[in-house]
Amino acid sequence: MRNQEEVLIAADMSFADLTVSRIYLAEPGDYQGLNEVYRKFVKAVPPARATINPRLSDASYLIEMQSVAVRGSGEGRPSGAGHTSPIHSFSVMGADRLYITGMTGRAADGSVARGDIRAQTKQSLQTIEEQLRKHGLTFVNVVDVTVWMRDARQFAEMNEVYREIAGPHPPARTTVRIPPNSGESLIEIMMLAVK
Repeated sequence: MRNQEEVLIAADMSFADLTVSRIYLAEPGDYQGLNEVYRKFVKAVPPARATINPRLSDASYLIEMQSVAVRGSGEGRPSGAGHTSPIHSFSVMGADRLYITGMTGRAADGSVARGDIRAQTKQSLQTIEEQLRKHGLTFVNVVDVTVWMRDARQFAEMNEVYREIAGPHPPARTTVRIPPNSGESLIEIMMLAVK
């Protein structure tokens, strides 16, 4: 976070200008500690965010972060129920781009269809579609997708549901076998859309 702060200051920006962060956390059990530190730096309405649990390039690393900042993107950013959680915004508009947080298959009431990749994929995409609609966009506006999966053997089932919802001309996509941070989540999907 201090390294990011230095880069932001050098660019005459702050954490309020972050539009999206991708956090690669080696140990799922470190999630609470990550969030405690994260909130000390990100005090404004937070960016969109995804946290996944890969093996990092060096066994001594516990975390790596990648963020995008757009000057002024934090101004007037909506917050509260339906827009943000304490650690991320559900979507953030920066210039003409909409950054949508990594969505798992968790419903608004907190429930998750345990062990059901089809249901979790459907829920994840429905939640993303809600964010697109809030900004007057559809899946046609999506230009980049990252899908993180717990079990690559479920790829065909996930892909079938994905194609039904995303439409006949899906955007560029990367699908990687890296588990989402939530132990119940089989999938996490992050999207970038352009107006």
